[in-house]
Amino acid sequence: GQGLYAGVGLIEEAVKLAVLWRVSRRLADHSMVDGLVLGATVGFGFAAFESSGYALNALYAASGPSLQSLVSTEALRGLIAPVSHGLWTAIAGAVLFRESHGGRLRVTGRALGAYGFASLLHASWDLAPAFALTLIMYASGKGWNINLLGAQQPLNVLIHGQVGHYQALDDLLLIINGAIGLLTVHRYRRRALATRSHHAPDQTLQGPSSVARQTDLT
Repeated sequence: GQGLYAGVGLIEEAVKLAVLWRVSRRLADHSMVDGLVLGATVGFGFAAFESSGYALNALYAASGPSLQSLVSTEALRGLIAPVSHGLWTAIAGAVLFRESHGGRLRVTGRALGAYGFASLLHASWDLAPAFALTLIMYASGKGWNINLLGAQQPLNVLIHGQVGHYQALDDLLLIINGAIGLLTVHRYRRRALATRSHHAPDQTLQGPSSVARQTDLT
């Protein structure tokens, strides 16, 4: 059923956070900037791993091996990775690191809230086609009909003119999703830099955190 995407978001975001915890647990410093950088890195790694599976499926299509399908699949998923997996884990990682205490990562209410928010963005991204189809059908007078426990209705329920509207609405929902994530990361980045500047005004440019030292965050 379509509702499975909610579970997918929760599981995949938890796995990425577990990896982030594993690779960063021995860091001497867990700044918010470090969480953004390392979280995005883990997210991009997961996206690359997941894309390899999609590319393999595209290569061995029902009509026979297709190198063009493989390349187009990898190219598309490479383009959306910065506003999907990389973005979601950066958000959760920033708050997880901000909640650290005494050099140790902690699972706090705010960290769980960030994980839930990232999972929500993930699930709503995956469900964008279902929401778009439901909204188009509602606008055409067919009523509000979305069944998260069942499979998405086939697109043949739409007439020719509605298909273009469906595709445009699907893209719009993804753009809104990505914009929300980008604005959240931007807000976290500004807060992280402001906090660092407040605690070390003479080292704002000369003494960045251990992970972000070589990263241009401007």
